[in-house]
Amino acid sequence: MIDYKSLPTSTGCYLFKNDSGSVIYVGKAKNIKKRVSSYFTKTKHDAKTELMIPKIRSVDFFITSNEAEALLLESNLIRKRKPKYNLELKDGIRYAYIKITSEAYPRLVITRHVTKKGKYFGPYTSGQARREIINYARKTFKIRACNNMPRKECLLYHLEQCSAPCTSKISKKDYEKNVKDLMRFLKGDTYSLIKDLEIEMKKYSDKQLFEEAKKVRNQVSSIKFLGEKQKVERVSRHDEDYVVRVVEKSKTAIFVFNASKGVIVSKKFYEFEDQEDLYESFIKLYYSKHSIPQKIIIQKKLGDQENIEEYLSNIAGRQAEILIPKKGVRKQLLELAKQNALLQFDLENKTLLELQKNLRLYTTPSVIDSFDISTSSGEDTVGSVVRYVNLKPDKSEYRSFNIRSVFGVDDFRSMYEAVFRRYKSIISDEKRSLPDLILIDGGPQQLAFAMRALKEHNLRIPVISLAKREEEVYAPGLKKPLNIKKNSDSLRALQKIRDEAHRFAVTRHRKKRLKKLSVSELDEISGVGIKTKQDLLTRFGSVKKIKELIRTKKTSKLEEMISKKVFLKLKNYFKK
Repeated sequence: MIDYKSLPTSTGCYLFKNDSGSVIYVGKAKNIKKRVSSYFTKTKHDAKTELMIPKIRSVDFFITSNEAEALLLESNLIRKRKPKYNLELKDGIRYAYIKITSEAYPRLVITRHVTKKGKYFGPYTSGQARREIINYARKTFKIRACNNMPRKECLLYHLEQCSAPCTSKISKKDYEKNVKDLMRFLKGDTYSLIKDLEIEMKKYSDKQLFEEAKKVRNQVSSIKFLGEKQKVERVSRHDEDYVVRVVEKSKTAIFVFNASKGVIVSKKFYEFEDQEDLYESFIKLYYSKHSIPQKIIIQKKLGDQENIEEYLSNIAGRQAEILIPKKGVRKQLLELAKQNALLQFDLENKTLLELQKNLRLYTTPSVIDSFDISTSSGEDTVGSVVRYVNLKPDKSEYRSFNIRSVFGVDDFRSMYEAVFRRYKSIISDEKRSLPDLILIDGGPQQLAFAMRALKEHNLRIPVISLAKREEEVYAPGLKKPLNIKKNSDSLRALQKIRDEAHRFAVTRHRKKRLKKLSVSELDEISGVGIKTKQDLLTRFGSVKKIKELIRTKKTSKLEEMISKKVFLKLKNYFKK
């Protein structure tokens, strides 16, 4: 069960993930914590949700500024991730935009298709909100709506919803001013627009043109009202990356958020030791390996920004721009990205502190090594170790060991050898560091052999073991497992690290077996291909076993696998 108590109470989207880390469901919520908790506290759900809940292993989230943004983000994430338990969205379903056309006298229209012509604002998730904005905008700015310019003014002019440029009731210059004011409003620049209109209203009033002053006053009132009604996400023609640096105590992290159409849709997270030129170094390194958007939004000016922009443009083969927004939508999105980053940081700090408390450690276990053993009936035994730093894998410290001192099935002595060799190599290398905690895959016996290996090196590092069957945590000197809640973040973190050590051990073991299978006496027999050879050795284990089957004439299983021609070649070869 998910520990939903640590989730934020903000508006946004939540992503349920399964054992393998794949997203199986995306949802939106006004209160993420409250919505996620409902999945595990309610007793009745629909059939689809009943099937989904047992498969949930973890939850990720994005916070947003408002519910409309959460709705858009949900749509984008579903389209991108294609979660199993979400309804499939049809490609034809798109949110509507308000468009100002590129004609001599531009029109104000609604469209669901964005092209290169015209100016677009939105998308609008609510049809009612969109209609209200269109109606008030027409009354306020008097922009035409007709497809063709009629010969005389239409009903909208008489309803004071159009300035009738078709019959020159307004000059082209004044009409263009109305269009510019409308665009400023739709972009969200209402504050400065109102200020300008109030200055204009005072000028009319000073000249005693009270009728004109009244019209401007009505415009100001409508714009103030519309500013409250409009919940619109700014459209961008291009995807943008928001690169945020967060420093907390001794930890420094850089988050890269990708925004599509003005909505954050994905995030990546990296941790470093802090250094003076970290921001610049990260941007150069990151974008040498990842796709480069047209705009990269950052918090502060880089020391060598112009040269970095030129460098990125050369890699991308087009213009790449680095921006530091001072105000407006990009500034708001940058702040939102920072909030997401801080929440992520807080959750990880909370999990590490919870680990320290539950395991009764003197220090926070920022660096964790985890060991596992993989074997096939005592053959080709491999020991593995993976390292996690601040709950993130550090693959430069992954290692595997071909177990040399053990013959047959003996996980305990295999664990001893793996732990002994791991820390022998670290002690002899000044550049490498010891962990804060060692996690052993197994029970009390595996733990005891790991402790014995550490004692050989005179090392006093906290060690625990995690047994798969009951998911119980054992510590040295305690007869009973530690009392850690099954749904706690700390136990889930240990399970995740243990499972990664297991995956790594199994992968290395398989590679070793395949390498062994790739060279054998079967290579001497012409007509026996690589695939046939590997299938035979996988099925029967060794060339010796195949020889024995042919010698004793118990070849029925052998003949089932291969053609008569290949069987005869094997038979004739081994008879010699």
